[in-house]
Amino acid sequence: MKVKWIAIALGLLALLILPYAGLMGYVGYQERLRIQDAIPAFEPIEKLQPEFFSQPFGQRYCRYLIDFRAESLLSDANVDMLQSLNKLPEQNTLDISIRTARITDASLPVLASLRTLDSLDVTETALTDAGIEKLQSMLPTATIPSRVEKQVITGRAVDSNADPEQPAKGK
Repeated sequence: MKVKWIAIALGLLALLILPYAGLMGYVGYQERLRIQDAIPAFEPIEKLQPEFFSQPFGQRYCRYLIDFRAESLLSDANVDMLQSLNKLPEQNTLDISIRTARITDASLPVLASLRTLDSLDVTETALTDAGIEKLQSMLPTATIPSRVEKQVITGRAVDSNADPEQPAKGK
């Protein structure tokens, strides 16, 4: 009788463990595929010192954010390295934030060639407002905020003609 109860308990335990093991195997497989997809796209730009963020758990495709802060090494001289991002499968979501003044209108052709982009924030670069508008027209499916939109979204709407030393009217 004791053997029968042990066999039943082991059977129930197997019913709980096997699906979990299968799920974890699937998650691990998806993770390996995701990494294989990302390496050719991200490895070439690592030397530019961006910050990488992702939301990947258990999925092959996910959201990636690449942030080129002011201290990154990205500039007009090496912006063509970003073309490796075109190797990332389009099923991923790719958001890029560039916050360095070393990116100017000279980088527009390369930025416009990034066809896997979902959003590109260049409001803290040296791109002109006309350059940002041109970029938006060259990448119609990507979200590219203008400087005015960025200020309103972040709650920093300011009058660009106002004297920064003077307090804002009505405050």
